[in-house]
Amino acid sequence: MVLIYTLIIAYGLLTILAGISQIKIKKMHVLPFVFVILSVIMLSSLLISNITLMIAILVLVFIGMHVTALVQGVVVNRKIHYRHHFIRLVFHSIIILILIFE
Repeated sequence: MVLIYTLIIAYGLLTILAGISQIKIKKMHVLPFVFVILSVIMLSSLLISNITLMIAILVLVFIGMHVTALVQGVVVNRKIHYRHHFIRLVFHSIIILILIFE
């Protein structure tokens, strides 16, 4: 369980750093700001002692991250990188499954 929490913390912190750097570099504040907020919620969910509630919040955060990433891909890159989203989906699914069956 410590390993999965460490993985979630690292993922949340790296997403926050990426969002902040995008805000500074590209001056596009809305979508990177959404990523930062979702990452803070993800990290905060680890403080919840009720595992069912924590998993539910993480699922909602991961859905929000997928939607935000899709919108950002269309707005910024004018295309969707399907492989990137598939890898993101697999990664999020593995995290949720480990938490469910731990």
